[in-house]
Amino acid sequence: VVEKLPGGVEIRSYDAYVVAEATMKGTPMRQSMGPGFGACAGYIFGGKNRVRGVSLKKTSRSMSMTAPVRMETSERATKVSFVMSANETVRSLPVPTDSSMALRQIKPHMVPT
Repeated sequence: VVEKLPGGVEIRSYDAYVVAEATMKGTPMRQSMGPGFGACAGYIFGGKNRVRGVSLKKTSRSMSMTAPVRMETSERATKVSFVMSANETVRSLPVPTDSSMALRQIKPHMVPT
């Protein structure tokens, strides 16, 4: 907690972290939640990823379920993402094989809660 404001609001500081993110284009938020969550789950459970540097074999890696699950929505797309473990980087994580999935680095930031 960086600062406490009136009314119980706190300003919190967050370090940089990586998310595995599914983008559902042109689909309303309510209809995107299930497929987006499923794509993220497929990635972390190893069914839809490929370990970097392995060219001849299809080798995947499973990871632990993480929290929180994030959701962003705009006019063009809904994004569902899982926060990856703090010890992971974009380069250390397996490559997503689902075309709706991407890895993204989130910069350090502050958020009111």
